[in-house]
Amino acid sequence: MKHNRNILGLGIATLCLAGGVAYAAPTITGYVDGSYNYNLDADAVGNLGDAYMGQTRTFNLNDAHLSIVGSDSATAVGYDIETDFGSDAQVNEPHVVVGLFDVQQAFLTYAFGPGRAWGLKAGKYDTYEGIEVTASGSNPTISRGLLFTIAEPISHTGFEINYTQGMVDAHIGLVNGWDQITDLNSTPTLLGKVGLNWGDPLVLSISGLYGEEPITPVTRGMVTSLDLTGLTNSIKMVNLNFQANYGMQAHASALSAGKTATWYGAGVQPLIHITSMFGAGLRYEYFDDLDAYKTGAKQALNDISLVPTVWVNKYLTFRAEYRIDISNKDAFTKNGVANTAKDQQIVSGDMIATF
Repeated sequence: MKHNRNILGLGIATLCLAGGVAYAAPTITGYVDGSYNYNLDADAVGNLGDAYMGQTRTFNLNDAHLSIVGSDSATAVGYDIETDFGSDAQVNEPHVVVGLFDVQQAFLTYAFGPGRAWGLKAGKYDTYEGIEVTASGSNPTISRGLLFTIAEPISHTGFEINYTQGMVDAHIGLVNGWDQITDLNSTPTLLGKVGLNWGDPLVLSISGLYGEEPITPVTRGMVTSLDLTGLTNSIKMVNLNFQANYGMQAHASALSAGKTATWYGAGVQPLIHITSMFGAGLRYEYFDDLDAYKTGAKQALNDISLVPTVWVNKYLTFRAEYRIDISNKDAFTKNGVANTAKDQQIVSGDMIATF
């Protein structure tokens, strides 16, 4: 499910390498992802609901991604360093991004105990919440959905201990919070995940976080975020992803000063393999901003996407997407005027080359 990213981890890995740990040669992989999108309201100034597709009528170098991964079997020490260059980088880490560059992940791992089932991880890594990930090509759709954009963090910086044995994959740790390289307060956020893997029939992951997060530059509130994500391959030729998410933050309601804000959402994202070369990604999501904190309005949002896909070979993929977002309030732009329409429609296409 979510695979996700730190400067701390990079520094620790550098010290270990300098200390003489005999790593095997690293595995170097990457991809280049380019796209174009168009809001069918020709007067729209942007696209709402997907932070990675904020501007309309534009070509994007979404990401030139490089991954360097290595480990040493003798010491059970490993490292993962992943960098992004392109428009996606500005969304991945808006607090620290320099130009169009981001260190998406950089962490150190250490396995220990009987069968090396226990592990430590320190650095910056992707959140465990949700279906979608930062790499667009690993998702069933080109755009990211409402839950990825509004309800979930992208990354965490911190330390965790994990346990993997048989069908169980468990993690618990302390991190700087919601997409924060450096903590904005003196209290770390508690992060946890329990995954259960039954193979092709079903994979389930329950994850969440609890900690103090900023509401405004001068106010804070305790946040609880809980996520259930699953994948089943029990339907022939279909990878069916599903998700439910719930969150709340103290003192954050935009409707009642000082009250707790709550939100929730759910979605399904099947990826259909029609042949080895042709397929289609689908997405339906529902998100309810009960206290107008996440979107600025008390509204219920729906997102529907259809994505025909061509896997030319293992190195090259072409996709097209039709997406419609629907609100029960006037939340979108119509004829160039904001908050005058209950829906928006976007068409897009992308090409991804991997190496």
